[in-house]
Amino acid sequence: GKEQLCRILRDDYKIIPTSTKETLELIFANEDQAEKLGVDESYPLLYLQDTRYHIDTIIEYTEVFFKGDKLRINFEYNG
Repeated sequence: GKEQLCRILRDDYKIIPTSTKETLELIFANEDQAEKLGVDESYPLLYLQDTRYHIDTIIEYTEVFFKGDKLRINFEYNG
């Protein structure tokens, strides 16, 4: 089955994130993004960049592109 990376790092390797940096930015689709998302070039997208650290070491990095017309984001954090 699929497991989240953060659970594998925590449960199998005892590595727990100590900080997270997230950036949410409005961008406009380039040719590659437009093709993958099935939108026109220059279509508005929200770009989320997420970096998790254990002390000073990056342990997870993700980039996500959301269509501007199909978005609802909820943030919930514990600890």
